[in-house]
Amino acid sequence: MPSDTDPAEALKALHDKGFRGLGIGDAHGLAEVRYRHGWAGGADVVLVRAEDDAEAYRADDSLGQVEPQREVSGTVVEVVAAVLGWPDPETDPRNDPSTDRATAPETDPRNDPGTAPGAEPEVPAPRAAAPAPTPT
Repeated sequence: MPSDTDPAEALKALHDKGFRGLGIGDAHGLAEVRYRHGWAGGADVVLVRAEDDAEAYRADDSLGQVEPQREVSGTVVEVVAAVLGWPDPETDPRNDPSTDRATAPETDPRNDPGTAPGAEPEVPAPRAAAPAPTPT
């Protein structure tokens, strides 16, 4: 487990758990370091901008998810400790597609039960036009 105060030890602990780092730069130099640990269908990501400026999230992208399932921000040491304390992604109930992040198929408005896939939607019969007014 990393030291409670050493950011370098915390980042080494991430590496030891399988996270891989990538420096992301801009015109002024290194802007942040991104650590990523992929797992079936998603990833845990840690973004480090400074010793006192880091954030992390866990997202399952197997269904094109945009919203993270878990997220934390703080110092490098705080964020790494939180991420290393997250449950295994394969058993984390927040990654279960049948829970809060996905709309159940029967309630998804895109799944109209009245129209079978490939079938033409039912079109109502046209109504008779109102009679034209008679000149008086």
